[in-house]
Amino acid sequence: MKVIGDCYMGINEEQFDEIPASRKARLDSFYNVFHTAAKDGYTFFCDIRYDFSRWDKRVVEGYGLPSEYMYNAGGIWEQRIHPSDRERYSRAVDNAFMGGNDEFELSYRIINDSGNSIPCTCKALVIRNQDGEPEYFGGALFIRSDNADGKIPETRKQQLNSMFEALSVVSDDSNVYLCDLRYDYSRWAKGLVEEFGLPSEYMYDATTIWEERVHPMDRLEYRDKMDSIFHFKTSGIDMQYRARRADGEYNICSGLGLLIKDENGYPEYFGGTIRNHSHYNYVDVLTGLRNQYGFFTDISSYVKNKREVRIVVVGISKLTEINTLYGYSTGNVVLQYFGRYLMEHLGDRSSTYRLDGAKFAVVTNKTVNEVKKIYDEIRAHFREGLDIDDTFITLELNASTMMLDVYDTDEQTVYACLNFAYNESKNDKQGDLIEFRNDLRKDERLRIAKLHIIRNSISKGYSGFYLLYQPVVDANTEELIGAEALLRWKNETYGVVPPDAFIPILETDPLFPELGEWILKTTLEDAKKILHKKPNFVVNVNLSYVQLAQIDFVDRVIDILEVTEFPADHLCLEITERCRLLDEELLKNVIEKLRARGIRVALDDFGTGYSSIGLLKSLPLDVIKIDRSFVQKIEEDDAERKLVISIADTAKIFGAKVCVEGIETAGMRDILRNYGIHSFQGYFYSKPIEKEEIIANYCA
Repeated sequence: MKVIGDCYMGINEEQFDEIPASRKARLDSFYNVFHTAAKDGYTFFCDIRYDFSRWDKRVVEGYGLPSEYMYNAGGIWEQRIHPSDRERYSRAVDNAFMGGNDEFELSYRIINDSGNSIPCTCKALVIRNQDGEPEYFGGALFIRSDNADGKIPETRKQQLNSMFEALSVVSDDSNVYLCDLRYDYSRWAKGLVEEFGLPSEYMYDATTIWEERVHPMDRLEYRDKMDSIFHFKTSGIDMQYRARRADGEYNICSGLGLLIKDENGYPEYFGGTIRNHSHYNYVDVLTGLRNQYGFFTDISSYVKNKREVRIVVVGISKLTEINTLYGYSTGNVVLQYFGRYLMEHLGDRSSTYRLDGAKFAVVTNKTVNEVKKIYDEIRAHFREGLDIDDTFITLELNASTMMLDVYDTDEQTVYACLNFAYNESKNDKQGDLIEFRNDLRKDERLRIAKLHIIRNSISKGYSGFYLLYQPVVDANTEELIGAEALLRWKNETYGVVPPDAFIPILETDPLFPELGEWILKTTLEDAKKILHKKPNFVVNVNLSYVQLAQIDFVDRVIDILEVTEFPADHLCLEITERCRLLDEELLKNVIEKLRARGIRVALDDFGTGYSSIGLLKSLPLDVIKIDRSFVQKIEEDDAERKLVISIADTAKIFGAKVCVEGIETAGMRDILRNYGIHSFQGYFYSKPIEKEEIIANYCA
């Protein structure tokens, strides 16, 4: 059965099974029924078994489609979608086919012949056969444009102005913005235009223009929040971020926004307010607590004045679900009640903060044991539930804490450490309080100070970061067939710092995706030099689950491949079991897209967690890498040998090759050669070395 998607782009019609006349006649019948029901929409209908579709003639003519009848229409149509929306579109279609909700609705932008972005809403239905497999996919496109060039008519502009003026009257002292989604045309308050150097009060594509002014560290979260609006995950946003003024400096801003739909339920306007905190105090309007800007200012002051304090971050799990089920007014009451309760039981008004979304912070002089006792009491209270307007709601919490007693740092590094511990509480410890410990290392240098310098290195041209490569050899011939790129960092004060000392913490930092792109680009540039001498060479690059969660991750990888002119089939991306933190369908979709481009995917450290077999079964993997802990005693341990044989046989069932890490002796090599292992990696062959050494040692 064929699937619509970009995995079929570029395939000639001859490569598809020709649709029988009877199936085509049935498709026409379905199309006519849908066409009658669509009213103002443009109809399409696809026979999934043959990936053969019929599309509305008006769309064919208006957007340059090859014909009313097409094979691979999904791939063809995807090329008309705005590049920033393609990943979301493809993921939504794949999720529908893979057993999600059969009713499909998605808004995205398409590009017309003039190059303008036109808002479009797709409403469709997956029709399944008696076995539950998708057989047909049909629906209507509601392309929100009244003229060919996508320019807003004067009547719509007047309506936008009227709504803008009304919004301005009730907006108190915040700056207003309002976007007509049908034409992607906005009006923004004059104060925002002047302070932040916007092109005009009236703008097309204002979302992209404003995003360019959002601080790089806040941009990913801002983009995700905006995406949730247009993906119908939520109907409003409430967030804080930094935005660049016209003079290049940054201000903290609070953004509120609401999606407004027309009488048919289609998104028509998106508007709200942006509060510039350089003009106001540090108070959160909803809770009356100090806000995130106040939190960062206060932490910066504690660092500067070397004041020892304990910081606690507490957050509500799944607040989005509460907003979806009961409405934002109920969600706001929950936040107000929770903030007040936290202030009364753990902090006070001057030291309790509402951070972004559902997170709060408290600065206290209490010990970690006192904080833990109070936090456990707070958890128990909210597990008993709240009665809000006759609605009974229980809350689950997550929390982290750390002692600020090192001052060679800044507020952003402190927050990154708290977030690292918070994510451990949320993902691994069922909400228990997790303390980030500023342990003394053997070299007697403090962890947080080191992290501060490493983190700042990212924004200083990746100063101190460098890559080493550990060779991967063919198990039988022992010829070089690849290498794994390994990140290192060093400076004069701390020497060489291995990645496990900073990667787990920086993974939660907004700067990390930027570092990941630098690693990939640098690796590919280095590998090209080796590939020139070793045509079969494949380079392995490790991925963080945070990178995989990015909406445009696949596009970013493809862009780097194109910029470096590196062949995709010589790149292998390694994932780890931490990827289980992601939605399984999302992860599977990303991997399938990467492999469709020729990129290989490996599961690293296989067997070190409880979900290895599950990941191997559910994900389309090319390679599994058996962790060194499974082979350390293989020369004398029969049980270890049997275990490796079992893993190798399981990998073969799912079509994956096996690489064994940690090869340290000839005896280990000789035993493992009997088990159908594809490749070896370890100190027996080489420690991690620079690319020049690989060329000198293996490419002569």
